[in-house]
Amino acid sequence: MKKSFDQEDLRVRRTRKLLWEAFMAELSERFFEEITVKGICERAMSSHHVL
Repeated sequence: MKKSFDQEDLRVRRTRKLLWEAFMAELSERFFEEITVKGICERAMSSHHVL
């Protein structure tokens, strides 16, 4: 059974937030075609293995 968003682990929510913010920062600095998963993860200080 899938957990609701309210019950989701705070670590998961934090990681998703950091990844989203990193993506938006990359998007403001680069063309979409230049953005990589590795770059987003490095900026968010997250491992790409959690994606």
